[in-house]
Amino acid sequence: AKTFIKEGISETKLFVTRLGVDPMGFNTKRLGSHGPVTKVISVGAVGIRKGSARLIRAISGITGHAELHLIGPIETGFNSVLRRLSLVNVRLVGPVPRTRISTIYEQADIFCLPSIEEGFGMTVLEAMASGLPVVVSDNVGAADIVEEGRTGFVFPVNDEVALADRLQELICDPEKRKRMGAAAREFAAGEENTWTSYTDRLVLNLNKVLS
Repeated sequence: AKTFIKEGISETKLFVTRLGVDPMGFNTKRLGSHGPVTKVISVGAVGIRKGSARLIRAISGITGHAELHLIGPIETGFNSVLRRLSLVNVRLVGPVPRTRISTIYEQADIFCLPSIEEGFGMTVLEAMASGLPVVVSDNVGAADIVEEGRTGFVFPVNDEVALADRLQELICDPEKRKRMGAAAREFAAGEENTWTSYTDRLVLNLNKVLS
């Protein structure tokens, strides 16, 4: 919506209808399942648009036992970028079937989507439904649903230091991760995030356009 307004489109012509999630399709991280290594995950294509390079650089500067797991296919041409980055604490998992995605979230500690450009980012709601604190750039549409410091963090898209700081804060504080993850799950399970609610909003906005 902000990009349309920036290009001169009237705000009165815009209807923002964010996506939903089925919280029953996702399991929260089991209590006491936190291991010695904090697992940070990002779900989606691995490439420039998703901010993968800056996330890899940010994790390389983190102190403490942390691993970054990138879930998704590598974009064409991005392998040449990967070869110039330190992948010591990075796992390139590749694409996984939807039947496994709930388990991927359940085994993680922190979710991050540092996209340079992102319409909404349904994976953010999925991660929240799984009880994970989320760290997203302010160019991710789903940043609008993140309550700063309660369910996650929003950082300026070009500020790699801020990204590393937010991740470091969560990696060093398991109790904070637990609190924020619980708050994220509570939010995702709210009535406003159901697919029925999404459909109702979509139909309402379409009717406004048609009238």
